[in-house]
Amino acid sequence: MVMETVDLGDRRELIDLIYGPQKPDLDKTPTASSTTLTPRTENEKIKKPKKKSRVVCSYTTILLLFILAAAAVLLSGFISYWYTRQEYEMKLAALPFASVPRKNMTKLMREEEIMYEEEEPREGPTMEELRLPDTVEPIWYNMTLKMYLPGYIALPEGKNFTTDGNIMIKLDVKHPTTEIVLNAKDLTFPMDANKVKILTERLATEMEMENTTSQKTATSTKKVTVSPVKRLELIESGTKVKNIVYNSTLEKVSFILDGSLEAGNPVILQLPFIGQISNNLTGLFVSSYMKSDGRSRLAAITDIQPGSARKLFPCFDEPRFKAPLSLTILHPKGTTATANAMEITDGQATSDPMWLKTSFDVTRPLPTSMTAFTLTDFEKAQTTTDTGAKIRMYSRPEAINSTEFALETSAKVLEFLQRYLAVPPRSAKLDVFALPELAKAEMSGDGLILVREDRLLYDPKLDTIEGKMQVAQTICHEFTKQ
Repeated sequence: MVMETVDLGDRRELIDLIYGPQKPDLDKTPTASSTTLTPRTENEKIKKPKKKSRVVCSYTTILLLFILAAAAVLLSGFISYWYTRQEYEMKLAALPFASVPRKNMTKLMREEEIMYEEEEPREGPTMEELRLPDTVEPIWYNMTLKMYLPGYIALPEGKNFTTDGNIMIKLDVKHPTTEIVLNAKDLTFPMDANKVKILTERLATEMEMENTTSQKTATSTKKVTVSPVKRLELIESGTKVKNIVYNSTLEKVSFILDGSLEAGNPVILQLPFIGQISNNLTGLFVSSYMKSDGRSRLAAITDIQPGSARKLFPCFDEPRFKAPLSLTILHPKGTTATANAMEITDGQATSDPMWLKTSFDVTRPLPTSMTAFTLTDFEKAQTTTDTGAKIRMYSRPEAINSTEFALETSAKVLEFLQRYLAVPPRSAKLDVFALPELAKAEMSGDGLILVREDRLLYDPKLDTIEGKMQVAQTICHEFTKQ
């Protein structure tokens, strides 16, 4: 056994011998008397920082990746072209003619027209069948309309939401014809053809008595002058309607005559009819609103679009036919009637105390799609511009104060447009209605504008500046269309 020599005078070696080697106390500084230096162990060596790894790609690799990406794009484009071409060729092969090279484009167009003519006909009438013939054209309309709007007076049984109409249409006969064809839809005509008249105008001469007085110095003499006065009167033309044919598919009514109308000889067609006040917000429809006392009120409004005036009265319902309209409305007591033109008589009493009559001036020549009238119990506020045009704002009685801003803006806009365009007012008045219920935000006819309430009413205590701007924009838009 080999004995290890230990210096008993060195306490550190004794401690290491008993307890094992001890870690050097780094916190303690060696004394000056200590002559023993302890070498630094491997764990205590200074570690050098590792270098960060970097992804390195050579130029050759970059070029290869670019070539692969370009090849993928070209391949996808080629595949798309190939499948699209196959589908197109399959459709082309299904056509009823063989595709051959052609140099003459005129010949190509003729063959395409032949191909179109060989296609199967579509269901329904053609455009030529829907159009009215050119044998007669309207010169003017004169219509009386009695409107049975419930909620104001007691109406006869079965008459709610209906109209009784009587219309006279002066016709210019362009070509000889044995029938008169008009547009009509959802209208009822008399079963008795004798109630439809073919009239003509004749000058009737009457003698008018005029009294004149001449004074001289001492005597006075009274002279009576008789002067002839010529007036137009309507008489039967001798041609009668022998049959009435209604075609609901073509929306036409034909009046078959027992003789021929000669070109250049105007005639007047007079006929009664019955119409409807619908609830689908088109044509002549009913609109409802609540009053402050909780009661519901009804109003009759027109929304006439091209091709829909035929639901209101028999007419030449195509834009190419323009003629003036003279309108008279019989309406229940408690309602007010307005239309395109200014009133001649407003709410005139009739033989029946529960019915009023309002007659309107003659409009300028208009297509039937511009026809517009209303029947309401609204209140109105009005003003007159510097150019003499009258603007009337209609609304529910509870909301009439909220039309003040719209009325002021309307006057300013109309005055500006007339000065800027140097165009006089086409109508003596312009009516604007704020309606609680309307299919579209705004609708306009000649001299009459319909606007939904949220686009026209403005209360400075309740509404925002954005709402005020919307009212101004609506007025500018609709007045510009007038």
